[in-house]
Amino acid sequence: MGSLLAELLLPKVAGCVLVDRFPDGTEVSEDDRQVSPVAALQRLAPVVRREGWRESRFALVGTTGAWRLASGEDLRETPALAVYSAGTFPDVDGERESLIRWMADLRSREGVQGVVGLASPALASEIAGATDILLVATPYISRDSFAEVIRPYATGLRPGALYGDVLSLKEQPLAVASEVLPKSVGIIGLHPLFGRAVVDPTGLVVTVAPAPDGRAGVRWERWLVNALAGSGLLLTPTSGAEHDAAMSYVQALTHFVLLSFAYTFVRANQDPTQLLPFRTPVFEPLLYLAARVAALAQRAPDVYRAIQEETAHPELRRLFVDTARLLLQAIEGNASAEGALQGQAITASSTRTLERSGESIPRLVELLEELGAPWTPEYHQYAEPYEHLIAMSNMLTDRINGLRYQLLLSNGRIRGVQNVRTGMMHIGCISIDPQHHDRVDLASRVRFRRFNLTLGALEGEGEGDQEAAPTFLGSLPLAQAELVADDEVLLWLLEHTGPRSGRDDGRGGSGQGGMRPRYAGRGHFDLSLVAPVWLDEESVERLLIRQWGKAVYLVWVDMKGQIVPSEWIPEGGRAVIFRIVLLITPQHLLELRRASRDRVAGMVNTVERNQEWDRRFAELVKGELSAARNAVVDWLFEHGGTELRRHSQAG
Repeated sequence: MGSLLAELLLPKVAGCVLVDRFPDGTEVSEDDRQVSPVAALQRLAPVVRREGWRESRFALVGTTGAWRLASGEDLRETPALAVYSAGTFPDVDGERESLIRWMADLRSREGVQGVVGLASPALASEIAGATDILLVATPYISRDSFAEVIRPYATGLRPGALYGDVLSLKEQPLAVASEVLPKSVGIIGLHPLFGRAVVDPTGLVVTVAPAPDGRAGVRWERWLVNALAGSGLLLTPTSGAEHDAAMSYVQALTHFVLLSFAYTFVRANQDPTQLLPFRTPVFEPLLYLAARVAALAQRAPDVYRAIQEETAHPELRRLFVDTARLLLQAIEGNASAEGALQGQAITASSTRTLERSGESIPRLVELLEELGAPWTPEYHQYAEPYEHLIAMSNMLTDRINGLRYQLLLSNGRIRGVQNVRTGMMHIGCISIDPQHHDRVDLASRVRFRRFNLTLGALEGEGEGDQEAAPTFLGSLPLAQAELVADDEVLLWLLEHTGPRSGRDDGRGGSGQGGMRPRYAGRGHFDLSLVAPVWLDEESVERLLIRQWGKAVYLVWVDMKGQIVPSEWIPEGGRAVIFRIVLLITPQHLLELRRASRDRVAGMVNTVERNQEWDRRFAELVKGELSAARNAVVDWLFEHGGTELRRHSQAG
């Protein structure tokens, strides 16, 4: 959690030091729970890329004092973004410098826009002395052990500095900090209610708790709160006691329930992903949440152990188990309520046997009706909380179900599918079998038959059965997929493909055609004419770029003035060369390919049939582009364009 806060704050500070129990080298054993400095630096790398820091480098410095970059370059000759020291420092000009002086020197170098330091706790006092804000992210085990952790920093913090922690427990750690830290140091308790699995923390919550001893605030407290809010986070003011009581439900109980759910699959030896073809609107999000918590708990068991052991109300876990036992007894026909709901008062109405028209109601029905839910109108004046939670539950899978809906509507069509994580574009025919979606599924992946841009055909088409064979299917995780609008696919084709043949001055196609895939539906032409002076670049962009014919689009036009004798140009005009790129949509291109195939279906010789197929396809494409070209020329003439004629001179 400490490095996660560092990622958010790094762009806003001059320097940042992460202090951890790093080993002597840059590697850690599998049994050692300590954080690898290499891993910590890798986690901060996205910040560097996002902020666009130029000439920045990650530097790793071991205990030998050797200057070494991850790239093998010499640190003394390279601006550094991150520095690691395990208790010793490099020898610079014969002097043993401190980490703080060393970082200050790095910040002063040209090209360095941010510095991150990683250090051992042995440097606590020295680091604290040069720190305005100190954030602690160590687990809380006991009052004494936590006091020992923060005491070295307390001796070094300057008056006016701010101490904060990001622990999942608040009341006791803040109380210890108030006892150890001098009154001149500000105290704030933070708890980001999200983890590293979150891609974008915008809109997520950070709780903010003040010092329990009522000490005066410091200016850095307001700065930190504003910095977090400026990062798109939502802040929830609270006290330590209120926070811990809430976390007993929000974290400890929730994780306990989800881990129990996830581990049931493990113990039953059941792969839950095999059940996704049978998914319901309740099962699917619950499975995702349980799988997420179980995976994170496996990676960081100490964190999830602390959440359970440090909870303010451990009795909630027992109450959950007892409630589950009560429900189980009712389901199995045991109407006895003995031992049920321990620790919670049971109302008279919840223990009686209900009767309707003289008929006894089963115990399970009684439980479902009587226990109800704490947000029903029986407990609140209005039904809004109930309606709110039901509506929000539907939103958990709205995005993914919306994508599934779009994919179903696109089944059998050529669409662009973008990987939102990598930015890679895939163009293919969406492949879904609604009756066998467990094979070509929408449970967790989107599958598409790859479209060959150069041939204008689906991969494998014409090789026997027309159904998509698995070898020709592309696949993308559903959570990373996004359908791209057709006009955006055309712009992508303009940028990333070259012409069928010859020179193309369109964006992406000129001079680099050999490095880019050829697109069978791409055509271009130059047109020299006299255009009215009002037809400038902006007018062309607004009026001329449009659809021509059935599915042929003019996607790019460039106007270049040309120098000709003035007598060739009529008044109110100018000589212009239009350089124009036309694109046939992939869907229409596929239709042309299939139409040309149908015309040669009767041919026996395979080689001759394929050659004739390609020839007829090229003719159809040429005809479509030619018709579109004529439509463009007609439009230009209709809007004031005239032919550029050489006038004969008298004499």
